Order: sequence, then structure tokens, then C-alpha cells
Amino acid sequence: MGLHSFLANNQIQYESKDAVDFTGLYFLLLNYY
Repeated sequence: MGLHSFLANNQIQYESKDAVDFTGLYFLLLNYY
């Protein structure tokens, strides 16, 4: 499941603050591990 699928399944718009916050946290954790 990709980032697009997650956002679409949870009805989160790309340009919303929630999407930006989630994407930032997602890649932060991905880079950490």
C-alpha cells in the first residue's frame, strides 16, 4: 500500500494540513529506521 492509497482510503486531501503532517512524519520515521 502506497502513500496515495493510504490518503485515498482515509479520505484525506493531498493539500490538507493532515496530509502534509502525516507525510512528513511518515518519511521522518522511514529515514530513521
